[in-house]
Amino acid sequence: MSKIELPKFLVIRFAPGSAGNFLTSLLQCSDGIGHWDEHLERNKSDTDWLKYFQQVYVSDLSQWLKYEPLNRQNLGVREIFSAIYERGNYLSIDQFAEQEKKHCSNFYFDLKNQQKYIPVFWQKNYFPEYFANATFVNIMLDRSSLRWFDRSFYKKHYSIEKLNNDGSLIIKYERHRPSIVPRTFTGTNIYKNYHPGFINFARQEIFGNIWRSRYLSSEYLHNSTSDRPQYTLYLSDLLNLSRLEPKYLDLCKFLDIAPMPIPQLHQLFQHWRQCHDY
Repeated sequence: MSKIELPKFLVIRFAPGSAGNFLTSLLQCSDGIGHWDEHLERNKSDTDWLKYFQQVYVSDLSQWLKYEPLNRQNLGVREIFSAIYERGNYLSIDQFAEQEKKHCSNFYFDLKNQQKYIPVFWQKNYFPEYFANATFVNIMLDRSSLRWFDRSFYKKHYSIEKLNNDGSLIIKYERHRPSIVPRTFTGTNIYKNYHPGFINFARQEIFGNIWRSRYLSSEYLHNSTSDRPQYTLYLSDLLNLSRLEPKYLDLCKFLDIAPMPIPQLHQLFQHWRQCHDY
């Protein structure tokens, strides 16, 4: 029986709302990192990356998840495993290969055969067998970035559908909107939920969300991946250009990819950062 070749996944681990898409977008400008958009992948040298950033990162944060780059991901891997839920955790390598053939696109296999990094998001503390060839990039939360994170998590991931006279409200969970739930998801998709008041909602969903506490602790990330190549940075590194530039260059060196020109990095950062008026 022939050996199963595993993809070269670039596993981006971050708390939802902590700039994981932004960092991935920066890395995808380089040839060594597969882009989720097939047209852009095949035309990287001719792409106007600022124009692309302006399309996928919008100032209306209530529409953020609608336009963010992940929506251009047409590789098929989201049908195999979930970044958040248990789907796909316990697949053997043989089972993964079967699902790969069933769900993944020709474009995915092109990237795999070229041995390019294939970025995927992962918010779980679990290391499946098919990540054996993966490299990890971790974005940790730090105290200086928490206020920004809390605001971003709320503004991008939730919206108030109805505010009742008694102060209770119906909240929509934008990341659960039916249009983006993979067809292989078999659980109960909770898109809307009732809360007795905004303070109750904020305590439970914003300040009490599990990723907030997990990504403040380095132990959470390193327990399952201590033997894998990995690079760790902090959210505050991504929020300040003076810290982003050296971290970006160092990460490119770690991944052995060519960085974009520094003026371009500044330009892309400035657009993304200006979308957040806080």
